[in-house]
Amino acid sequence: MTMNLDTNQPLPPEGPVVDVRDAGMELSPAYDVGMEGVSFTLQRGELALVRLEHGMPEHPLADVLSGLAGITSGDVRVFGQEWPRLGPDEQARARWRIGRVFAGHGWMSNLDVDENVTLAERYHGRRRVSDILEEAHELARRAGLTDLPDTRPAMTDWNRLRRAEWVRAMLGTPWLCLFERPGRDLTESWLDEFLPMVDALRARGTAVVWLCVDDGEWQAGVNPSLKFTAKGNKLVRVA
Repeated sequence: MTMNLDTNQPLPPEGPVVDVRDAGMELSPAYDVGMEGVSFTLQRGELALVRLEHGMPEHPLADVLSGLAGITSGDVRVFGQEWPRLGPDEQARARWRIGRVFAGHGWMSNLDVDENVTLAERYHGRRRVSDILEEAHELARRAGLTDLPDTRPAMTDWNRLRRAEWVRAMLGTPWLCLFERPGRDLTESWLDEFLPMVDALRARGTAVVWLCVDDGEWQAGVNPSLKFTAKGNKLVRVA
């Protein structure tokens, strides 16, 4: 089945953006845990907040939702589709609709940070480069940056690099954003910039999955639609 990925469409198709049903996968060396019986649904503008166990921050959920890790049981649909049923080109374009802040490093080392930030939007979208850059610089300002770094990722300090990753994730019209410990190693004040940016995403219909370890994020004014705590391979719903 072909996925409708019209570059001019600001919102995902009608129905759940994310639909996970009893999903499971075996533990692999890439992660601290596997998955067992994970189920949840996210509609447009909804946010799932997941608190990971201390000392076990490498969780497969974001990779599963991005189609980068396969499940061994259950069902995962993103934008109404199952990743294995999409061809390579469809998968690439679907991932363009997913913004992500990675738990570790997700940068192309041979490009400057500002080139990294705008790459997907320039490649997949149809907007003028000047419009993309204008939006990127506005998002950078909201993220607490005076400008987008024009240095290689390895030569950019962590604070600026992490905030630039927020910009990359939110640029354009993402239908889903995956935030893996977005404030990792930043000072507490980062939430003052990040939360309003997330609220703006949700207001325009983007669904969000936010994985955190720090209690400050768990207790902040995130206003999640769903809350889970990780317990081994399971995600336990919190009222």
